[in-house]
Amino acid sequence: MFYQILQLRAKGFQKSLNSDGCQRLIVLSYHNSQAANLHMTVIMAKLTLQVRTNDNLLDLLAKSESGAWVIAEDRVQRITHVQVINFVGSQMIEGIFDRSASYRKEDNRLVVKFLDGRIVNCNVQFVGQNPVRYI
Repeated sequence: MFYQILQLRAKGFQKSLNSDGCQRLIVLSYHNSQAANLHMTVIMAKLTLQVRTNDNLLDLLAKSESGAWVIAEDRVQRITHVQVINFVGSQMIEGIFDRSASYRKEDNRLVVKFLDGRIVNCNVQFVGQNPVRYI
């Protein structure tokens, strides 16, 4: 599993791990005088959204977005990366999920926006008809 690691250094904080492996921070005490010494960080597991599409990858890359997908709101908050895979599974766009620019359409499907996208060759197979999965 991949992690983005940030650190917390301040008096009055206690670290513990949740059952899902994510770190939570508990404030034991805090004083205004400690504000200058506060370096807060978070450990967040990498969650990649994979979507399969018939759309032209070059067109999607130019717009920095993929189509609209059925994605639960709780998943949206945890997604860190995006892979938009062509239908045959031979190429994909890899990018950083742009949560702030992604938006929901009237039918509640999420238009997935991404940053730093690039097309790479791959060999990805989707089993079944669901075009959305998480890795």
